[in-house]
Amino acid sequence: MCLKKLLCLGGLAAAIGVLIYWNDAVVLERAEARMNTWMTLSVEAPRETANRALDGSFALLRKLNDGLSRYVETSDISRLNASAGAAPVKVAPETWELLQSALILSEATEGYFDPTVGPLTDLWRILAKEGSSGFPVLAENAVAAARELVDYRSLSLISPDLAFLRSRGTALDLGAIAKGYAADKVADYCKTLGVRSALLDLGGNILVWGSRKKPWRLGVRHPLKGRDSIACVLEFSFASNEVMSVVTSGSYERFREIDGKRLSHVFDPHTGFPIETSLLSVSVIDPRSAKADALATAFLVMGEEKARGILRRFQGTEAIFIYQDGDKLAINVTIGLEKSLKSSETEAAINIF
Repeated sequence: MCLKKLLCLGGLAAAIGVLIYWNDAVVLERAEARMNTWMTLSVEAPRETANRALDGSFALLRKLNDGLSRYVETSDISRLNASAGAAPVKVAPETWELLQSALILSEATEGYFDPTVGPLTDLWRILAKEGSSGFPVLAENAVAAARELVDYRSLSLISPDLAFLRSRGTALDLGAIAKGYAADKVADYCKTLGVRSALLDLGGNILVWGSRKKPWRLGVRHPLKGRDSIACVLEFSFASNEVMSVVTSGSYERFREIDGKRLSHVFDPHTGFPIETSLLSVSVIDPRSAKADALATAFLVMGEEKARGILRRFQGTEAIFIYQDGDKLAINVTIGLEKSLKSSETEAAINIF
């Protein structure tokens, strides 16, 4: 029996506690809250292995959150932020590995992805709390002061267990890469247990691996309709050891109307202000979810034209850019998806580049 699923990125389309027999293995699915979002993991393995994989995966997600969240006082990230400009901090191997990846992706995206955006995150949170009355507080000089503290090059990885933020007031915020990294770590963990295939939905960050009788079908959410509406569908068929992750970043869901302006929750690290873009969403497809996570945010900020140049540096990385075209959608996709992508509605035009 085959597990058949169509998932909407950004919304869950999964049951909880599903048990499907498949030869000598079962497909078990479980959903729990982690990293401030709802996560659903589905694994195929012998029953004992599948249960062990799910137990261990959710324990691993809790551990990663405890080490990587800036809102956990004892986390590595909180301790690094508290010691910024003062002293290096000893960190766990997972933290060091993620920070190394973050620096590589920051350099590759010319700083459009920057893990040191903490000062800007804190400043714009005032807007979310105070609404329109708080907008004057965020004068240009306040944004400029916070922006001066944002620079990924101030993060130094001194040794495999030691990191340092050189500038006082600089603060790490890994919200644009942590879930992707967590998906990669869960996948790696499950493989060591002998899990044959899996589908991981970490709050919209999707990762799948393993061969199936039917292709994996992943739906990219329609940015102008309800959470269960699909703009296009990706179909993947690959060998047992292959992995694919799809991560979407959008400007259409989380925003605030302040003094007649629509302010996105995504802001440009170069300017310090929320982005103003015609892009509704960007989906990045890559075997490594951490890379897809960071690039999806960076591409949304920089726009498609610059993103095309970045994509040329990453062989095997694909992307989907969705715009509004009147009452329709315009979908621009990289050529590597030409045979994998299908529109779910006739009025949406798909353009290959």
